[in-house]
Amino acid sequence: EVYGMEYYYGGGSVSGTGVMVQKPKNQPKGSKWVYYQSVVIRPHIDKTRQDVREIVSNLRQEWKAMDYHLSQHNCNHFSDALVKALCGDNVSIPSWVNRMARFGNMMMGSGILSDKNKKQLDATMSAKGQAKQQLKQNASMAHQPMIEYVPDIKTIFLLPHINVNECGALNLCEQQSSDDLALLFTQNLDANAVSIKSENDCQLLIFVPFKRRVKLEAIGLALPFGESCPKTIKLFAGKKNMDFDDAESEKATKLINIKQRVNAGGDDAPVYWTKSVPLQLTKFRNVNYLTIFIQDNFGDDISELFKIELWGQDT
Repeated sequence: EVYGMEYYYGGGSVSGTGVMVQKPKNQPKGSKWVYYQSVVIRPHIDKTRQDVREIVSNLRQEWKAMDYHLSQHNCNHFSDALVKALCGDNVSIPSWVNRMARFGNMMMGSGILSDKNKKQLDATMSAKGQAKQQLKQNASMAHQPMIEYVPDIKTIFLLPHINVNECGALNLCEQQSSDDLALLFTQNLDANAVSIKSENDCQLLIFVPFKRRVKLEAIGLALPFGESCPKTIKLFAGKKNMDFDDAESEKATKLINIKQRVNAGGDDAPVYWTKSVPLQLTKFRNVNYLTIFIQDNFGDDISELFKIELWGQDT
């Protein structure tokens, strides 16, 4: 677990990544995982949230679902690789965590099992042997509200492809500047995170130009608790120079309906929550400009938004 997200690795017959993300200590839907014990390896790391995302993105490319093996290349091996990437090569997970895998390798290398039984056992422990169960888990995880969710091995964080300094907005709070608007894409989600606000009413139009054409696969949103949370968001791919009348009347490339959340935490709990929304690739295949329209909220005079993250691929 790092920055409130739990990363894990699983197998399957698909060619994409086996690295997924979930809420800490929550088992994926349909799985029989049980939470037993937690070990604090490092209480603090010298990596920002964005650093962690980039590390995980790189690991996703290396840890493919089809390469999974219960004793040779399993979730604990991945955890150890992630720990080393975050904390240094001299830091590892506790040795007892992967004890059963070492025992399995010992059995496979011994003369106790016949060659036929070894072959059958190896097939069972491989990714192909576990494909059906893991694919069901991956499918259920794809719809959980995790801003870090990346659905494909080729997916990248698109912040470097956004012309952040040329982003604009209509009905942005008068006390906020273009520098504040840039924070919507660049700031880390921590205790110092600030929200972007609308001015005269709850509606807000945000214009996002890209440096080159991209394929959009997902949008991540950090949203406030309470009535200022956007309720209806419309995405327009390739639409420039839109005004509020255009955004109200034209059909969106993607319509996002948000369900309000209540902050159940204490005084130290975050003032925002996160949601990721997969996008249909056929509709966001060749995008050089994105318009985001916050149409309404849950009753406040103004709308707020803490963060927008875009995930996809180079064209």
